[in-house]
Amino acid sequence: MGEAEGDRVRRNVAILLVVIGLAGALDLALDRPERWLSFHVAYEVGLVIGALATAMWLARGWTSAATANQALRRSLEQRQAERDAWRASAEQALVALREAEAYPGPSLVLAYSHCIAHGYPMADSLDHQTAAVDSGAWPMYRFDPRRTAMGENPLKLDSKSPKIAFEQYALSETRFKMLAKVNPERSKRLLAEAQRNVQARYAMYQQLANLHYGTDADSETN
Repeated sequence: MGEAEGDRVRRNVAILLVVIGLAGALDLALDRPERWLSFHVAYEVGLVIGALATAMWLARGWTSAATANQALRRSLEQRQAERDAWRASAEQALVALREAEAYPGPSLVLAYSHCIAHGYPMADSLDHQTAAVDSGAWPMYRFDPRRTAMGENPLKLDSKSPKIAFEQYALSETRFKMLAKVNPERSKRLLAEAQRNVQARYAMYQQLANLHYGTDADSETN
């Protein structure tokens, strides 16, 4: 039984119980019993109360189930987006490794490695690596001189411009937070300087990655 079908069945059962309860109340009112303390009246009243209470319980269960299903659906969509992002990152890493391996000469691959000495939970390593890239502390780029022969820029800047502050990334690590506790003024000054360096470095990489190579560039030079 699907989720939609299950909801339809529960809704119909609740409606039926409400109808039964109202019908019982109407029947009791039309009977106009002479003795309200009789067994028949008690039975009718119990039936009405039970039907209405069960209908209310089902309605409350619907609301809770619908809220839980929506939260679960949002969580699954978010996790799916995260998995897609990590899959894209993994594929990008494989592209870089294949290019490095295929180059006819020495190749250098610089990779970020998390460490427990940095002072953050190792279970959060993947999120922390993402923050390192998002803050601009660890820009992602590839440089392949072979592209110049095809008229392409040898520098490919894979990471986007920084979208979180360097301070947000740095202060998530104990090694940086310790300085903020021991010497807040110096920590503030160094974080501001690091933020300027991050922005300047990314701007320089972006400018280099946007240079034109090949026929157009040659004609402009001549």
